[in-house]
Amino acid sequence: MPNHVECCTYPVLEWIAEHVPAAPVNVMAQFHPDNYCDPASAKYRDKYADIARRPTPVELDASWRRARELGLRFETASFERHNAFGTPAMLEM
Repeated sequence: MPNHVECCTYPVLEWIAEHVPAAPVNVMAQFHPDNYCDPASAKYRDKYADIARRPTPVELDASWRRARELGLRFETASFERHNAFGTPAMLEM
């Protein structure tokens, strides 16, 4: 989630690494603001302003880096032929 990498994504990845390390994990890049999170929506609520955007490349890279550091199996579940930015996904870093 945008603006929630260190406070939310990292702890979830760490919990998975500790409790179910062999589970395949999808560290998704496709989040987009919708409905209550979309400033263009009639349903938009200001309380969702911190997630009213797509994750940045920096946020996505940080999430993927942390998953790699923890030894999680995520790349074949998270990437297909291209990543969220339309560029070839890198399976080995």
